[in-house]
Amino acid sequence: SEFAPESFDSGGKWKVVDKVVMGTVLKKWNSSNNFLMRRERPYQSEIAVSMGFFAFGFNTISIWVDQKYFQVDTNVSTFLNFSNAIYDLIQPTYGSIHQTEDAIKMLTVQDSHYGQTVVPIDLNKGLPTIYWANYFGPEYVEIMNRAKLLSTPCEEKRELSDRGVVLITSPSPLLIDHKRQEH
Repeated sequence: SEFAPESFDSGGKWKVVDKVVMGTVLKKWNSSNNFLMRRERPYQSEIAVSMGFFAFGFNTISIWVDQKYFQVDTNVSTFLNFSNAIYDLIQPTYGSIHQTEDAIKMLTVQDSHYGQTVVPIDLNKGLPTIYWANYFGPEYVEIMNRAKLLSTPCEEKRELSDRGVVLITSPSPLLIDHKRQEH
């Protein structure tokens, strides 16, 4: 698969998946609050999972993919199907799909005391920002109000298998960059 991880990190150091028995990866997954998987070929991608403590009591997932992947039109729907399967597996309270550069730009602020810094995610205080695709698990749908989420103006809204909601802001994540560059 084009998203099968080549390496993973659960708080120690990067380990190559090929050289590690898959059972070890799953064991680390089950014993860690924070898990990062990445792939370099044919497209660079990362999947970050944060369970409980690191996400202020909420399970979160973030997926980053090289924009070259989305230059093929059919890859958008393939990727959304993949992302929905990951959502079903992890059952996060919150999730997002974005390009790494976008996330860093959107969450970086100038702080008078600390200088330039990335704002930490605290879902109890609100959403960090709106990305191309935004997943809200049932717990967060309850907090945000289902009717409000489903009335949000966006490209597409989907109700998920666990009563969560995903909001997609444009037909392709590539269109997000074009809109930002125009402003």
